[in-house]
Amino acid sequence: MTSPISEHDNDPGDETQRNFRYQHAYGVILLSAAFRGEKPYSAVWCEYHEDLLCERYDGLFDGFQIKTRRSEIGDWSMTDEALRKSIKRFVSLIQKFDQHINHLVFVSNTDFQNNDLGIKEQAKLGRSPVRFFESIHRIGVYSDIPSPFDKSFQDLRDYCKCTDNELFTTLKKVHLIKGPSIDSFDAEIAHNHLPHLKDCENLSRATLNKMRDELILHFYRASSLAFDNPSKQWSYIGASAEKDPSVQAKKIDLSVIKNCILSHTTSSFRYASGLSTLSLPKGEEYNILEEKLKRGGLASQIITMRRRTITSEQRLLELSHANPDNLRFADF
Repeated sequence: MTSPISEHDNDPGDETQRNFRYQHAYGVILLSAAFRGEKPYSAVWCEYHEDLLCERYDGLFDGFQIKTRRSEIGDWSMTDEALRKSIKRFVSLIQKFDQHINHLVFVSNTDFQNNDLGIKEQAKLGRSPVRFFESIHRIGVYSDIPSPFDKSFQDLRDYCKCTDNELFTTLKKVHLIKGPSIDSFDAEIAHNHLPHLKDCENLSRATLNKMRDELILHFYRASSLAFDNPSKQWSYIGASAEKDPSVQAKKIDLSVIKNCILSHTTSSFRYASGLSTLSLPKGEEYNILEEKLKRGGLASQIITMRRRTITSEQRLLELSHANPDNLRFADF
């Protein structure tokens, strides 16, 4: 009999966990972009109406569906069940919150069919998500949808069980995004996204990896029902969402990024050991200060002042080495 660790295991549990991590990691990408001012988001809500619901500064929301897919399956088609199901969810979201929704986004690690408009096989062209949404975004009313995309539109309408206008209103807000590879998204976040955050430019790879894992953990917890707010012990059952601690726990704002950066870039000031045995150069200014301390009855503070001077110099040198272009007196 062979050992269990000498034979490959086909349990899909680890792949499922990786797919969930991909979703949480994409939340880190969005929050990081918002922190840099590249996205107009003040917060991200996890597993609340959508996989990720981004709250904008203008009071509107962007909804994100995150779907992973094995590359060997091929590029996304308008006939793929997962894409159709996501569009159906988008339709439901628009039916409930139309005026509050700005964009709806389908994100995946794999590409989308992008057939040439001159292709002879029109049915294949009609199944191209890229070409389909291009045609939707160009027109003003659903009756103007050109062939062969009108057939895809009708199939979607029947699948979603909605009206032509409801589907068209939804599709006008839908956009596609090719996300990072499923095999490299951890590295992408740690070494392509986080280094562009303020004060993170010169952090080590190990530190950036730790920051990435901490931020992903925030999204993991916010996507679950786990929360440790003590108010859950006194909140009324059936309270509104604004007062429900289990709902508020799904919200991640920009302070999460800020606090994560501070925890990994701010070192506490402390005196180095043994500095009292070191001697400073004996200059005229130093002698005058020492004499004043003695006359003022503060001779016992001379060693302390010496340690402060040397430690301060050491601290400034460390800051200058870490980020020479952005050294500020406030950092000291």
